[in-house]
Amino acid sequence: DKGYQMYDLLFHNGYCRVSRTEYPGGWLFDTAGKMVELGEEAGWYSPAFQVTEGMLALSAYEYGSSDLIYDMATGKAIQIQGTGFDVGEVYAELRPFNQGLAPAFRWGYDADWEYFEDGWGVVDKTGKWVIQPQYADFMLSGISTRYQVFGDTGLAMVKNFEGKWGAIDKTGKTVFPFQYDALRPFNFGLAAFAQDGKYGYLNAKGQVAIPAQYVITSGFGSNGYAAAYDGTNAFLIDTKGNRLPGTEKLNPDAYFIFNDSGVPTTFTPDEYVIIEENGRYGFGRIDYLHPLPDKSEMSGWAYAEVTAAIEENLVPTYLQNLYLNNINRDEFCDLVIQAIEEVLDQDIADVVKAQTGKELDAWQQEYPFTDSAGSNVIAAYALGIVGGRGNGLFDPYATITRQEAAAFLMRSAKVLGMDTSKADSAGFADGDSVGIWFKDAVNFVYQINVMGGTGNNSFSPLGTYTREQSYITIHRLFQAIVGQ
Repeated sequence: DKGYQMYDLLFHNGYCRVSRTEYPGGWLFDTAGKMVELGEEAGWYSPAFQVTEGMLALSAYEYGSSDLIYDMATGKAIQIQGTGFDVGEVYAELRPFNQGLAPAFRWGYDADWEYFEDGWGVVDKTGKWVIQPQYADFMLSGISTRYQVFGDTGLAMVKNFEGKWGAIDKTGKTVFPFQYDALRPFNFGLAAFAQDGKYGYLNAKGQVAIPAQYVITSGFGSNGYAAAYDGTNAFLIDTKGNRLPGTEKLNPDAYFIFNDSGVPTTFTPDEYVIIEENGRYGFGRIDYLHPLPDKSEMSGWAYAEVTAAIEENLVPTYLQNLYLNNINRDEFCDLVIQAIEEVLDQDIADVVKAQTGKELDAWQQEYPFTDSAGSNVIAAYALGIVGGRGNGLFDPYATITRQEAAAFLMRSAKVLGMDTSKADSAGFADGDSVGIWFKDAVNFVYQINVMGGTGNNSFSPLGTYTREQSYITIHRLFQAIVGQ
């Protein structure tokens, strides 16, 4: 009765955008249903999309442009570089932020009042063009969930004006050449691509992992399988391209939707899938055990302990790939929370309630971070395992150092009931380089044989920390807990 149009109705870190019916833009509501008033700097602009990472694209009523970035924490509006009336009449179409960057399309009239369309580029939170506008389109994933432009490998999939897709990094460097008819973001270490009318998958090096042989495919989900359609049947495949037995009744219309121009939107299958039989629909539950990795996927010295961690159910399925990649803060939270659930044989919500006296849902509703509302991040925060970076930021995509890993592991050990109060000095030659807030943690993880040195009696506190190293130390912590 208010004339609201239900445009997305998706909550991102405590805010939901509802669009206007008569103008571009819309309104923001909080989880209590109260309209959020923007500050004076927003002027006559209104929310164009959902809030991500504490930032909001503002839309002008008359032009439908969104060339202002609004900082929800400070109430400050930031003009995108090179837009406005002082340079002619230049506009931008801004999209939500991911990993501190946002796609933006630049168009308008230059100083000589000649119309132009520069294409899509990327701006940072200060409104500066990090990647100049030059692309015809870009791909995104997780519109209704995590929302990603730069996927698990930090690459964005973009299309040039010749109609070919390629991959660029956050500096604009071309990583995968522009030679694909379609290219989608990475999931589970694989990216769907299309050539000559058929879809297959690339690995993180840009090599063909599964040959192009399908009419259409989805991304790989957290359980390690994707939906594929061969023109006759839809079914599930694993990361090796093998069909999962018994999945031939998958309903393709539930996972592949084409618009009037033939552009597909794909939906990644989960534990329950939609099936079709004799014109009727139902749900099927997938009971699938992802295969152990090949030795070639990681360092030779790491294989035995990594596979042991996987067999002990300490490693989330979606993290069983890209073993040589540095692990980020968000992924490490998923890792430690799964390990805690496995060791204590309890759901993490019960652990949080028992140790903090407050429901996990209540912790989530407080929205301590503007850039992450993941349940495992909030659980790890509630249990004191991780903290924020300040200014309401968690910084989920930042990789962790060895000394940070030591701190996270020690705090996890405390949650699991270990006495972490006493630890002798590890005596590393570079001990003075360990941050003052991390010294006890480094000594502790060394004493219980969870983390060792890096050679020459050094700990390398600021060194990188890979997925395979994380899985090994989680397994060692598991052994220390079980053995005490």
